[in-house]
Amino acid sequence: MRTTLALAAVLLAACEAAVQTDADGLRTALPEEAAIRMASPAPPPSPTATTAEVVAAAPTFGSGYARTTFWAATTVNAGVAWTLGRLRAVASLPPTTCDVASCTWGPWTDREGLNVWRLVARRDGTGWSYLLDARRGSDARAAFAPIVAGVAHPGALPSRGSGSFAVDFDAAAALDHAAGWQQEDFGRLEVAYDAREAVRVDATALGARSRDPDDPVRLDAVYAFRATAAGGDLQVALQTLEVTPRNLSLRSRWDAAGAGRGDAAWVSAGLQYRASECWSGAALGFSLLYDDDPLAGYEGACAFVPALFADLTLP
Repeated sequence: MRTTLALAAVLLAACEAAVQTDADGLRTALPEEAAIRMASPAPPPSPTATTAEVVAAAPTFGSGYARTTFWAATTVNAGVAWTLGRLRAVASLPPTTCDVASCTWGPWTDREGLNVWRLVARRDGTGWSYLLDARRGSDARAAFAPIVAGVAHPGALPSRGSGSFAVDFDAAAALDHAAGWQQEDFGRLEVAYDAREAVRVDATALGARSRDPDDPVRLDAVYAFRATAAGGDLQVALQTLEVTPRNLSLRSRWDAAGAGRGDAAWVSAGLQYRASECWSGAALGFSLLYDDDPLAGYEGACAFVPALFADLTLP
């Protein structure tokens, strides 16, 4: 996602346009990145950080479930925040053309000179619908293909809106790329977010692929994050697209100090296995307090009792 949308965030060539509608409305309807990426027991790294910086900044977790929670939130929430931030960056520039109902930015060629991009936003009730599309620069006859499509609705405060968008990674992979490029994201990602009050992020990945290079399994996944007054609640569930599918889910809850609990379930071929872990807050280094497999520690030390498993519905 980052590689693809970075191409769309380049500065457009300066141009004059008779703006007849409120193009700034789209920018203010899209949430600021900081409003979305606050979503784990430990604050996730900046979404603009390199992979090496993210790994170096990640805390050490005594609980594997706490570590999984941190990386799930960093991957999804920070990725959603980064995507919205790049769209805001383009929308903050002068549009190429506008009329009473819509504005267009571009077409423009990305900084590597490989593809041609365009952002079109239209009034949609009190909000905006938008489409970021692109075509291969090597083929002037190629049609523009939708890469990101969404809607954005303003909130009571600027840059604290709600909305949804979808990313087509396979369409992005069909564009021109520099030598040595390898596809990292597959399928389609659908996201709904709400930053008006307590942050909510829901995401569904369809036809994704695991990152294991030796066993790249295709899968569908569902993600749900809810900020709470004292912490957060995160659910993740995935199902492999195999003859005998495997279903794995994790629900994590944590308080303001970062102390939390994760409850996991695994189902395959009619067999079911459940396990739970609890961890301390950041001040004590997210150390493992309780593990029911093998039994270690005391469940009464957990910040949350009893267990609470994910209740997400997979596609």
